[in-house]
This record gives sequence, C-alpha cells and structure tokens, in this order.
Amino acid sequence: MEGINRPIHVTAYVESQLAHTSQLFSGLAMLQDAGKIKVTYKAGKELRADEPLVRLEVNNKVLVFDLSDNPALYSNTWLQRSDLYFKRMLTTTLQQTDSRLQPYGLNYPVFHEHDRMVYRAWLTKNRKRWMHALLRSNSFLSKALNINLSYANNLVHHFEDTPRTVEDPRIIFYARLWNPDSAKQEWKREERIIMNQMRVDLVLRLRKEFGDLFIGGIQRDRLSAQLAPDALVKSDDEVFKGNYLKKLRRASIGIATPGLEGSVGFKLAEYVAMSKAVVTTPVNCIVPGNFAVNQHYLTYATAEQCVEQCVKLVNDRELREKLMVNNNIYYTSHLRPDLLLLKCLEKV
Repeated sequence: MEGINRPIHVTAYVESQLAHTSQLFSGLAMLQDAGKIKVTYKAGKELRADEPLVRLEVNNKVLVFDLSDNPALYSNTWLQRSDLYFKRMLTTTLQQTDSRLQPYGLNYPVFHEHDRMVYRAWLTKNRKRWMHALLRSNSFLSKALNINLSYANNLVHHFEDTPRTVEDPRIIFYARLWNPDSAKQEWKREERIIMNQMRVDLVLRLRKEFGDLFIGGIQRDRLSAQLAPDALVKSDDEVFKGNYLKKLRRASIGIATPGLEGSVGFKLAEYVAMSKAVVTTPVNCIVPGNFAVNQHYLTYATAEQCVEQCVKLVNDRELREKLMVNNNIYYTSHLRPDLLLLKCLEKV
C-alpha cells in the first residue's frame, strides 16, 4: 500500500500485556480516530502475556511486531508465519537475512484515551488484568494510587513538547539499577554489573560537573542503597512518572544509556518526543527516518565522554538547539505513535 487513502480494516490480536506494546495500541487508536483505519480487537491464544509480540492482520497480510529488547530474532516461527516482521531492535546484519524483516522504530510506553485498554484486558479473560486496566485507565484513581504506567501520566500529550530556548540549560538523567543475581545467564549478570557501574558513574560525574543544572539520580531501593548511596535521588517522589515528566519538560539535555540486552531504552524515545538535545551511547539498531548522530543526538562511550558532550551542548547553544529542533521534527514526522505505525502499514 503506497499510502492510505481510505479506511482499511485492521485486526489486532490481544495477547501481550507488556508496556512495550502500548505505543502500538496508541497508534491504532489515533489512526482510527483520524479515519485512516477501522480496528477489530480479537483475543489471541497463541502467545503468552509476557511475550513482546503483537500480531495484526491487514489486507489479508500477517504483520508481526517484535518489540523485544534483544537484537536477536525473538521468534523464527512467527517470522515464517508473517508477511512482514517489524522489529524494534533490528540490526543491519539481521535484516539482510530475510526481506520480511523491517525496522519498527524507537519505543516507549505511552497510552491514548481511545486505546481500548479495558476492553483489551477483558478479552484476555483474566480478572486481575481487567481490574488493573480499570485502574490504569482512570486518571483520577491511578493518580491517587500512584500508578506510574497509567492515563494519569503516560498519555501521548504528556510526552510532547517544543524546543525551548534557555540561558542555563539543564541536564537530566534518572536511572535504576538491576540486580545481577536475578539474571539467569552469566553474560546477563556481567551486563548488569557493567550497566550499574556506568549509571552510577554518570550520576556522580554529572552532579560534580554541573551542580544545580543537573537533575537526576539513581532510583532508591535496597540494591542501590548498598551499591551507590551517594548517587541516589533525594526523594522517591522524584522518579514517580508524573513528577519525572515535569522535570524532563524543564530540561534541555537528556542522557540515555543502554537498556537490558544492549537495547535502545525507552528514555531515548521520550527525549526525542520532548524535543530534547540527546547524549546517548551509540544507537545500535536501524531507526527509520534518517535518525542520525550529530543531527539528532551526540554519542559517548564512557562517563567521562558523556560529561564532555554535555559541556559541549551547554556551551554551544546553536548545536544544542539544532538537535532539539531536529528531534521535534522527527517526532512530528516519524515517532508520534500514529505516524510510526502508519509508516509500517504503508509497507503492506
């Protein structure tokens, strides 16, 4: 389909309950509101709730969306059953193995008022999921109960902002630590140790270099209190999603680190949606739309290099604002949930 000129029918199978999938369902809701598609939701019975896959049927074609953290193919079985297989962490090497493999794009948990969250949970016939969806989809109750992933905090407009011109740009970086002992494989254990060290080092160096211009810290829990008492946030309230997004709106520069299994984390997409200048480790997957280093983000390999890049952005207003403007353009042309999904559907 070269473009969508009339509403097309999309069947969405409800199976996965992971936050990774919320962006896709928000895109479906937004496209339906715009009259571009008509969506039918059906209970799926072939995937577990904890699997990072979503299945759509469009024009008798099977589209599979692999939103897993791992750059490896999540399911060869579903690749063989699909007409197109969109993968979040798609590498050039993997894409060359099968023409059905297509890049999905940057991913972050985000909801839409018409995403049929409660109905989708009801389709699973799981009372607990249905009750949780009722709470998450009620802005008043989810805010009162401090439910992070909810309509109170994670609607599309909560993440949207335009570039801001300021004299004293603030740098933001909040992170959590992962317990190495909970990893079942040795390489995952080592990955978490290295990841934790990097995140703690970043917080300490950024605080020292920028003082009050730095916003952030390590989320408090038993592990972080043992490993990094000097890097903790001042209050647990700081990392509550609603409060975090208010702080993010005031910042100009966002720091991103790799997620689990070397994935591009949710923060990168959030920063782009908020029109921030981004400093990140190298983006190790295909991102559609000419998303490029030195145009949308700067890169670093060590905590010291990260600080150097932040100093550059603080001192070079023209560069900082170029990244911010480019990310705003990218969000409004490629990353907004409806636009991201539309570009996938146009490949059918």
